[in-house]
Amino acid sequence: MSRSRSHSRSVNTSDATSDASVEEPILKYSKLKGELPTLLARDSVSSIALDEQTILLGTHSGVLYVLDADGTARKRLRIHKAAIAAVSLDSTGTISATAGIDGNVVVTNLATNQATTYPFGRPLQTVAIDPEYKNNGKARFVAGGLSEKMVLVEKGWTGQRETVIGNRQGPIMASAWRGNLVAWSNDKGVRLYDTLNMRDIGIVPVPPNAPRPDLFRCRLLWQTDETLLIGWFDQLLKVSIHEGVGKILTLDYEIALHLDNIVAGLARFHDGLLVMCYITQDRETPRRTDAERPEIYIVNDKLEIISEDALGLAGYGRLGANDYDLATRPGTSSSVVYIMSPKDVVIAESRTAADHIQWLADVERYEDALEAAKLEDLSGELSARAIADRYMQHLKEQDDFVEAAKLAPEVFGLEVEAWEREIFAYAEKGHLDAISPWIPVESPRLGSMIYDMVLGSYVRSQPESLLDLIRTWPIEVYDESAIERAILNSLSTCDVGTVRQALAELYVKAEEPRKAFTQYLQLGRPEAFELVQRYNFFDAVQDDILRIVQLGVAEDISSDDPWDYVNAQAIEMLVLNAGAIPPAKVVSQLGSHDRLLFCYLRDAAERAPTAVEPYLDLQLSLFAEYDRDKFSELVHSSAGFPLQQAIEICETRDYIPELIFLLGKTGNNKRALHLIIQKLQDVTQAINFALAQNDEELWEDLIAYSLDKPAFIRGLLEQATQSIDPVDLLRRMPSGTPLAGLKQSLVKVFNDFDLQLSLSQAGKQIHVTELTASTRKLRAKQRRGIALSTSAFPSDTFVVVGSGRLIRREVIDSQWQPRREKQHARKVADKVTDCALHREKLLAVLEMR
Repeated sequence: MSRSRSHSRSVNTSDATSDASVEEPILKYSKLKGELPTLLARDSVSSIALDEQTILLGTHSGVLYVLDADGTARKRLRIHKAAIAAVSLDSTGTISATAGIDGNVVVTNLATNQATTYPFGRPLQTVAIDPEYKNNGKARFVAGGLSEKMVLVEKGWTGQRETVIGNRQGPIMASAWRGNLVAWSNDKGVRLYDTLNMRDIGIVPVPPNAPRPDLFRCRLLWQTDETLLIGWFDQLLKVSIHEGVGKILTLDYEIALHLDNIVAGLARFHDGLLVMCYITQDRETPRRTDAERPEIYIVNDKLEIISEDALGLAGYGRLGANDYDLATRPGTSSSVVYIMSPKDVVIAESRTAADHIQWLADVERYEDALEAAKLEDLSGELSARAIADRYMQHLKEQDDFVEAAKLAPEVFGLEVEAWEREIFAYAEKGHLDAISPWIPVESPRLGSMIYDMVLGSYVRSQPESLLDLIRTWPIEVYDESAIERAILNSLSTCDVGTVRQALAELYVKAEEPRKAFTQYLQLGRPEAFELVQRYNFFDAVQDDILRIVQLGVAEDISSDDPWDYVNAQAIEMLVLNAGAIPPAKVVSQLGSHDRLLFCYLRDAAERAPTAVEPYLDLQLSLFAEYDRDKFSELVHSSAGFPLQQAIEICETRDYIPELIFLLGKTGNNKRALHLIIQKLQDVTQAINFALAQNDEELWEDLIAYSLDKPAFIRGLLEQATQSIDPVDLLRRMPSGTPLAGLKQSLVKVFNDFDLQLSLSQAGKQIHVTELTASTRKLRAKQRRGIALSTSAFPSDTFVVVGSGRLIRREVIDSQWQPRREKQHARKVADKVTDCALHREKLLAVLEMR
C-alpha cells in the first residue's frame, strides 16, 4: 500500500495546545484532566478500556480506576496484588475483566462492585471478555500469559469450565474478541479461533524480521466481523475471514502497510485508523533511555498515511513500546481516541470548526479565520466579531490602516461610542482617509462633530475625498453651513476645481440650485444647464449663453465638424426653450462665433423653424459654409429668404444646382439653361428645364447650342418631343459633323414613331368598334315598338312625319353621336398618315447625307 503524508508536526501535550504549522493539523490533542493528575502522581497506568461514558484504567499497583469522561474518579478498586496487564469490557459496559501479573483474572460487575477472581497460577499478559458476556449467559472470557496457554473460561452445567484453545507456542501477549471469533498472539504468530464451532481457523505467522514479541507486543484490532488488523513490529497486516465448504472458516492475509517505526497501538478513526508508533534507534535491544517522541499516524480507508504527529508525552524517553496503547469507545467508527502512557492519558480527536478558526487565527491567517467564523454561530473569542477585532489589531501593528479600517463595521457594529473612539484614534495618527469610507451614516448615526471633522479636514488636504463624501453622505449628518464656510474660505486663497465642485454639489443637496449653477458655470461643467432645465430658471443663463454652449468642450480641439465645438445638450436646451430664452439674445451673443451660431440655427431650423425665420439670411450664409445639404433644402423649401443673397452665395461657392434653381425662380431662364449646358453639360436636365418653362426661345437656344455638340444632338434625338423636329434638327447640323451612336439614336426615334403609329392604329380600331356598337344599338331602339298616350309625353316630344313614330329629342341628339365618332376616327387616320409621311421625309434627308 502507498504511503502519502500530508504533513508532520510536533505536538507538546503539556499545554494541550498546538504550535503553528504551515498546514493545519487534522487532530487536536488534550490531556485527560479531572482527578487523573493526582492519581498518576503516586501511580502509573498499565492498561485502558473505554465505554460510552466510562474510562477504566488499570495501574501498575493493581488498582482499577473507574473514571467519568471528564476524568472524575468514580471508583477505586484494588483487585490485584500486582500490575494490571490488560482490561476488557463487555458491550454493556457493566462487566469488566482484568488480567494481572499476579496470575489472576478478576471479573467485576461495575454496577455492584461484585468481583470474581479466577486464578491461573502464572503471570497473565492479556484477557478478552466476550462482548455478550452479560447477555448470552455464558460468562465467557479468554486469558493467557507466560504459561503459554490460551484458556477459554465459560459457565458450564456444573459450574466453571476451562478449555485450552491454544498451547505451547510461546507466551500469550495480546488478544481480541469480536462476535464468535477470538484472536491472540504468541511467538509463532496470531491465531484465530471460532468459539461457536470450537474450531481453530488458522494462524498468521510472525513477520520474518520481527524481534521477540515480549519486546514489541503485537497489536490486534477487529475492523469488522470478518476483518482483523494486526500491527506487528513495523508492518500492518490485514486478515480476512471467509466461510468455506461446510461453513468452515478460513483466512487469508496481506501486508497492508510497511512503516518506518514500530507499531505501539491501533485504533479506529472515522473510516480509517490511528497508528501509534514507537521510535528507537536500537530495535534489537532497545534501552529505556534512547526513545524518541512517539508518533501518531492517520491512515485513510485506503491504508495510506495522510498525516503524522509527534507527541511529547511525559517521560517518553524512558518508555518502551509496550508502555503505550490506544483505545476508542465502542462503535464502528470513532472521532475520539485515547492515547495511554504510564503518566499521561491524552485525548486525540477530530478538529471542530472552532478549532479550525482558532488555528487560522494562531497562524495569523486572519482573513481565512474571519470567513470561517462568519459561517459558524460561535461566541466569545472565536466569534466573527472577536476574530475581526483581532485581525484589525494585527493590521494596525503592521501599519496597514487601510485594510484595518475595512474591518471596522464588523468590529464596532452599532456601538456609537466605539466608532467615535476609533475615528478619533485614526485622526490622531493621520489616517482619517483610511477609515472615512467606512464611517456609518445610518445604523448607527454618529455625532455631527465626527462628520464635520472629517469633511473639514479634507477641504484643504484631500479635495477628492471631500467630493466623494459630499456625494455619498446625507446632508443631514453634518453642519452644512459650517462646511460651506470652510470651503469658501479655502477657495478665497486657492481656487481648486475639485473643492469648487464639492461646493456645487453641496448646494445641490441643500436645494440651492442657483448657487450650484454659479459654481458649475465657473467650472465649465455641463451640470450647469442640467440645473437650469430641472429648475426652470432660464433667466439665469440669458447673459451667459456663450459659456453655456461651450460647457464641457475641450479648449484645444481641432476639427472640421462644428458640432465638436459646442455642447449639443446646451443647444437643445436653448432651442426647446426659445420662449424663455429669445433667439435674438442667442444670436446676439453667438454672433461672432460662426460655428456655435450655425449649430444653434441648424437645430432650431429642425425643431422650431418659425422662431428663427427672422434670421434666414444668417441661415443662408452659415448653412452654405457648414452644411450644403441644409443650404440646398433651405433654398428649395423656403420663400422668405433674400434671393439675391442666395444667388451671390451660389455664385461665390459655385453651387450650380442651387443657382440654376434660383435663376429659374427669378425668371432668368436663359442663364439657367446656359449653366445647365455649360457647367453641368446635362442634356436631360436641359430638356426637362425647357419643357418645364414651355418657352420656344429656350428650345431654340438649346438646339442652337447643340448643333456642334454630337452628345447633345444625340440626346435631343433620343428624347425628342413635340417641341423638337428630328428632321429639322438633322438638317441644321453642319455638314460633316461626326455623330457617334447616330444609328442607335435613329433606331430609338423610329421606335418612338412606330410606337406612336401603333397607338394611333389601336385607337382607330377602338373607335371603329365603339362606332359599330353604337350604330347597332341605335337601330335596335329605332325598330322597337312603343305604346303611348298623348297625355304621357311632355311638350318636347313630337311625331316624325313619314315614320309614324314618336321620337324624344335626346334620341335625335344621339343620332349625331355616331357622326362625331366618324369624324374623330378620320382625324386619327390623318395623324397616322402624317407620321408615315414624316418618317419618309426623315429617311430622305438621311439618304441625301
